[in-house]
Amino acid sequence: MLRDLLDAWRQRASPLSLRARARLPAASIFAIRHNRFVTLLFHKAMYWFFKARNRLEVLGSGRLREAIRAGGPFMVVANHSGTADVALQQSILAHHDVISFAFINGEGFIARTFPVVAATLHFAEYIPRMGAGKQSVGRVVKRLVAGDRVVYFPEGSFDFGLVWHGYTGVARIALEYRKATGRPLRLVPACTIGMHEAYNPHTYLRRRPFRRHNHGRKHGHKHDPEFIAARRKRLGYLPASAQIHRPRQKLVVKYGPAFASGVPDSPGSAGLEAATDAIMLRVASLWGQKRLRPNMSRAWIQRALPLVDGQRLWRG
Repeated sequence: MLRDLLDAWRQRASPLSLRARARLPAASIFAIRHNRFVTLLFHKAMYWFFKARNRLEVLGSGRLREAIRAGGPFMVVANHSGTADVALQQSILAHHDVISFAFINGEGFIARTFPVVAATLHFAEYIPRMGAGKQSVGRVVKRLVAGDRVVYFPEGSFDFGLVWHGYTGVARIALEYRKATGRPLRLVPACTIGMHEAYNPHTYLRRRPFRRHNHGRKHGHKHDPEFIAARRKRLGYLPASAQIHRPRQKLVVKYGPAFASGVPDSPGSAGLEAATDAIMLRVASLWGQKRLRPNMSRAWIQRALPLVDGQRLWRG
């Protein structure tokens, strides 16, 4: 899966990052079996962290267990409203003794200034969103064809607590999986409430000590006037609900029954959007939301506004 990333590594990664990547296959502790065992233990520990800090409650866990007992690959399709969504979903699956692989932004895979991030992402076998959309879809499909479980967030950015329209990647993955295997892809909808308040990405102000520079530009400190002005500009076009921060807010995750993706054989762009909306409505309906909210990240790009969470949307 990582072969298509080597060119990007050679072009953009620092020598220290390259050295960290080159040493991974040579060290026995990073062998696949040891790798996944350590990752599973870490995710299990994260489950009890969320239990202790955020009083985590999981509803519909029986539906998740049914999907696991049925065997074979499936994809958890979840809303994305906070910075800890990936760790939360993987920790719940680990609590059921299942290792999962999350589809995340690919920026960390070529970290120049803090190569430990790149090494960790390779160690945990995250699936990078990098390059053309077809390449990213192909990486996810390879995982599913191999029989793995994948965690996917179709919204592409952080919402404000209500489910947005998703990007069509989830429908494309389902379509390509059916072409590769001849079977429909099983999807498990999941929706979390409380994440946006507990781990709000829009009010995150702590200094990043290990990432002082990024391609020649300094990261602004929270007391820097330019950083404060940029933050005020960013929060100015966000609703008031996006600025709430309660670190110990209770987290409640609800799972729905697994269903087969119903993407047509030759959907076209309109068919892909309709299939994506149908999937996202299943996610939203878990908590009674009847209509999807507009995906504001598209408007931010069109208006050349700074993305809410840095470079969450890969612009190539």
